[in-house]
Amino acid sequence: MSGKPKCSRCNERDAFAKGLCSRCYSRKWQAERKAAREVELAPKQLTSGPVEAELLPPDAALPETHLVACNPVEMHEARGDLKAWVEQKLATLARDIVEANAALNEARNNNWGTAALTSARNRAVDDETFYFKVLQAVEAGHTIIPEFPIEIFAVRRHEADRSREVVFNNAVNARDTFLGEPVRTDCAPAGAGEYRNPQPWTSSSTRENLAPGAKERNEPRWYTSVYRSANPVGPISFPSMTARSPIMRATAKAMKEKVFDQIGVCHPVIADAATATRRTETSARRAGDPLVIGQILHKRVGSKQKCVSFIIAWYLNVNEL
Repeated sequence: MSGKPKCSRCNERDAFAKGLCSRCYSRKWQAERKAAREVELAPKQLTSGPVEAELLPPDAALPETHLVACNPVEMHEARGDLKAWVEQKLATLARDIVEANAALNEARNNNWGTAALTSARNRAVDDETFYFKVLQAVEAGHTIIPEFPIEIFAVRRHEADRSREVVFNNAVNARDTFLGEPVRTDCAPAGAGEYRNPQPWTSSSTRENLAPGAKERNEPRWYTSVYRSANPVGPISFPSMTARSPIMRATAKAMKEKVFDQIGVCHPVIADAATATRRTETSARRAGDPLVIGQILHKRVGSKQKCVSFIIAWYLNVNEL
């Protein structure tokens, strides 16, 4: 039995923030945002003049914030500064969405084009979803860090991954097809979806074309069938090099919060060739200090995608120092 207080709303999961679990907290916040938009938007549809001017967002930009920390106390203070900045960012986005909805309604009422306005509104909503997940990660006590290359072992998806089946002409190496592509997160809102193994279940087979006259008709000699399932290849596989019970418990706790879009491990990187040679020549080599990292991703816009990383757990065997 866990000694942590339960959610005051569902009474099932552990409390995450303000007496609510991560899912209920996210749903409450989203409901409050929706109600606020409806209240703010209603006068704009019925009146004009001074009332409409009051609903316009303030003409002040967000202050430029730099987070610097040299010790644990300053790290805690930096987390508070980040929380305040994200809350202000969310307040600005809420006003932007109200204005975007009002403009979209005006365009619809006048039978004008809505494609550009809809895209602008959707981008603002995606921004709000992204920064709200960052806020939840900060409120959960996670420490933000620079983005590192990680080996992803769990992705959170709300929508099911789609299956694919293709038949290629001639023999094709499975590595040259889409079978090796991992499943990507769909950047679902906080509290939604489930974590899964990023590797899908796949299969491939090659058969010879034995149809009479196939060669004369210039048909391929071989056909390769490639299938990728919507289901994972198996359960989530925790990296063995960092599989320590405290690390695994911290990761399981982060998964219950359903804030991070993907979770992975950052392996130690050998700095240069001399270090690599020295480690090779040393009989008792140090394995390194892996980090378990949770990442929050923004929905991809073209080739760009925002990513914010947080430490979930860190493992160091001091006997190997």
